[in-house]
Amino acid sequence: MGDIVSGLAAGPVELSRQANRKDDAVHPDDASIGSKAKGKDVARASGQVAMGTAKGLGKVVTTSLKSPMLIMHGVTRGFHNLPKTYGEEVRQYETVTGFRSGLSVSAKSFGHGMGDGMRDLIAKPIDGAEKNGIVGFGTGLATGFANLMCKPTAGK
Repeated sequence: MGDIVSGLAAGPVELSRQANRKDDAVHPDDASIGSKAKGKDVARASGQVAMGTAKGLGKVVTTSLKSPMLIMHGVTRGFHNLPKTYGEEVRQYETVTGFRSGLSVSAKSFGHGMGDGMRDLIAKPIDGAEKNGIVGFGTGLATGFANLMCKPTAGK
Protein backbone atom coordinates (compact mmCIF):
# COMPACT_ATOMS: atom_id res chain seq x y z
CA MET A 1 0.00 0.00 0.00
CA GLY A 2 2.87 2.37 0.74
CA ASP A 3 4.34 1.86 -2.73
CA ILE A 4 0.97 2.51 -4.35
CA VAL A 5 0.43 5.73 -2.38
CA SER A 6 3.97 6.96 -3.02
CA GLY A 7 3.52 6.16 -6.71
CA LEU A 8 0.35 8.24 -6.85
CA ALA A 9 1.95 11.14 -4.97
CA ALA A 10 5.20 11.28 -6.99
CA GLY A 11 3.87 13.61 -9.71
CA PRO A 12 2.23 16.23 -7.48
CA VAL A 13 5.21 16.24 -5.11
CA GLU A 14 7.59 16.90 -8.00
CA LEU A 15 5.32 19.66 -9.34
CA SER A 16 5.26 21.32 -5.94
CA ARG A 17 9.03 21.05 -5.64
CA GLN A 18 9.54 22.62 -9.08
CA ALA A 19 6.94 25.36 -8.55
CA ASN A 20 8.48 26.46 -5.26
CA ARG A 21 12.05 26.49 -6.57
CA LYS A 22 13.59 29.95 -6.82
CA ASP A 23 15.88 30.88 -9.71
CA ASP A 24 18.62 33.13 -8.28
CA ALA A 25 19.83 34.25 -11.74
CA VAL A 26 16.63 36.21 -12.49
CA HIS A 27 16.47 39.77 -11.22
CA PRO A 28 13.04 40.97 -10.08
CA ASP A 29 13.50 44.37 -11.79
CA ASP A 30 14.05 42.82 -15.27
CA ALA A 31 10.52 41.66 -16.19
CA SER A 32 11.24 40.41 -19.71
CA ILE A 33 14.12 38.17 -18.65
CA GLY A 34 12.10 36.96 -15.68
CA SER A 35 9.09 35.96 -17.80
CA LYS A 36 11.28 34.09 -20.32
CA ALA A 37 13.11 32.23 -17.56
CA LYS A 38 9.81 31.47 -15.83
CA GLY A 39 8.39 30.02 -19.07
CA LYS A 40 11.42 27.75 -19.43
CA ASP A 41 11.10 26.71 -15.80
CA VAL A 42 7.42 25.84 -16.27
CA ALA A 43 8.20 23.77 -19.38
CA ARG A 44 11.03 21.95 -17.62
CA ALA A 45 8.90 21.42 -14.51
CA SER A 46 5.97 20.06 -16.51
CA GLY A 47 8.29 17.63 -18.33
CA GLN A 48 9.72 16.45 -15.02
CA VAL A 49 6.23 16.10 -13.57
CA ALA A 50 5.16 14.03 -16.57
CA MET A 51 8.17 11.74 -16.07
CA GLY A 52 7.49 11.54 -12.34
CA THR A 53 3.85 10.71 -12.99
CA ALA A 54 4.81 7.99 -15.48
CA LYS A 55 7.27 6.49 -12.98
CA GLY A 56 4.62 6.68 -10.25
CA LEU A 57 2.06 4.97 -12.46
CA GLY A 58 4.60 2.26 -13.26
CA LYS A 59 5.18 1.78 -9.55
CA VAL A 60 1.43 1.50 -8.92
CA VAL A 61 1.05 -1.12 -11.66
CA THR A 62 4.04 -3.25 -10.59
CA THR A 63 3.04 -3.10 -6.91
CA SER A 64 -0.54 -4.06 -7.79
CA LEU A 65 0.70 -7.06 -9.75
CA LYS A 66 3.06 -8.16 -6.95
CA SER A 67 0.50 -7.77 -4.16
CA PRO A 68 -1.31 -11.13 -4.55
CA MET A 69 2.01 -12.97 -4.51
CA LEU A 70 3.23 -11.11 -1.45
CA ILE A 71 -0.04 -11.66 0.41
CA MET A 72 -0.08 -15.39 -0.33
CA HIS A 73 3.57 -15.70 0.64
CA GLY A 74 2.79 -14.00 3.96
CA VAL A 75 -0.18 -16.31 4.60
CA THR A 76 1.96 -19.35 3.79
CA ARG A 77 4.73 -18.20 6.13
CA GLY A 78 2.15 -17.64 8.87
CA PHE A 79 0.72 -21.15 8.53
CA HIS A 80 4.27 -22.52 8.38
CA ASN A 81 5.17 -20.93 11.72
CA LEU A 82 1.83 -21.56 13.47
CA PRO A 83 2.79 -25.02 14.81
CA LYS A 84 5.75 -23.37 16.58
CA THR A 85 3.28 -21.50 18.78
CA TYR A 86 2.17 -24.73 20.42
CA GLY A 87 5.60 -26.34 20.60
CA GLU A 88 5.78 -28.30 17.34
CA GLU A 89 8.85 -28.65 15.17
CA VAL A 90 8.64 -27.34 11.61
CA ARG A 91 10.74 -28.23 8.59
CA GLN A 92 12.96 -25.63 6.98
CA TYR A 93 12.23 -24.62 3.42
CA GLU A 94 14.63 -25.67 0.70
CA THR A 95 16.17 -22.93 -1.40
CA VAL A 96 14.27 -22.02 -4.55
CA THR A 97 16.53 -20.93 -7.40
CA GLY A 98 14.09 -20.83 -10.29
CA PHE A 99 10.73 -21.93 -11.61
CA ARG A 100 11.65 -25.61 -11.87
CA SER A 101 13.15 -25.81 -8.38
CA GLY A 102 10.15 -23.87 -7.04
CA LEU A 103 7.77 -26.49 -8.40
CA SER A 104 9.92 -29.27 -6.97
CA VAL A 105 10.20 -27.67 -3.53
CA SER A 106 6.47 -26.89 -3.38
CA ALA A 107 5.53 -30.47 -4.35
CA LYS A 108 7.90 -31.94 -1.74
CA SER A 109 6.75 -29.51 0.92
CA PHE A 110 3.08 -30.19 0.25
CA GLY A 111 3.71 -33.97 0.37
CA HIS A 112 5.60 -33.64 3.66
CA GLY A 113 2.82 -31.44 5.06
CA MET A 114 0.10 -33.93 4.12
CA GLY A 115 2.07 -36.84 5.53
CA ASP A 116 2.99 -35.04 8.75
CA GLY A 117 -0.56 -33.75 9.22
CA MET A 118 -2.13 -37.20 8.82
CA ARG A 119 0.48 -38.85 11.00
CA ASP A 120 -0.05 -36.23 13.74
CA LEU A 121 -3.80 -36.81 13.66
CA ILE A 122 -3.12 -40.39 14.80
CA ALA A 123 0.12 -40.03 16.76
CA LYS A 124 -0.61 -36.92 18.86
CA PRO A 125 -3.73 -38.29 20.63
CA ILE A 126 -1.90 -41.56 21.39
CA ASP A 127 1.15 -39.72 22.77
CA GLY A 128 -1.09 -37.41 24.80
CA ALA A 129 -3.08 -40.33 26.23
CA GLU A 130 0.13 -42.09 27.30
CA LYS A 131 1.39 -38.98 29.09
CA ASN A 132 -1.77 -37.43 30.59
CA GLY A 133 -4.64 -39.86 30.15
CA ILE A 134 -7.96 -38.63 28.80
CA VAL A 135 -6.94 -34.95 29.08
CA GLY A 136 -3.78 -35.70 27.10
CA PHE A 137 -5.86 -37.56 24.52
CA GLY A 138 -8.06 -34.47 24.04
CA THR A 139 -5.06 -32.16 23.85
CA GLY A 140 -3.35 -34.49 21.39
CA LEU A 141 -6.49 -34.70 19.27
CA ALA A 142 -6.71 -30.89 19.12
CA THR A 143 -3.02 -30.66 18.23
CA GLY A 144 -3.44 -33.34 15.58
CA PHE A 145 -6.35 -31.51 13.96
CA ALA A 146 -4.43 -28.24 14.05
CA ASN A 147 -1.43 -29.89 12.41
CA LEU A 148 -3.67 -31.54 9.81
CA MET A 149 -4.93 -28.09 8.82
CA CYS A 150 -1.72 -26.05 9.14
CA LYS A 151 1.00 -28.29 7.83
CA PRO A 152 -0.42 -29.01 4.34
CA THR A 153 -1.60 -25.41 3.98
CA ALA A 154 1.88 -24.13 4.73
CA GLY A 155 3.51 -26.63 2.41
CA LYS A 156 5.46 -27.73 5.46
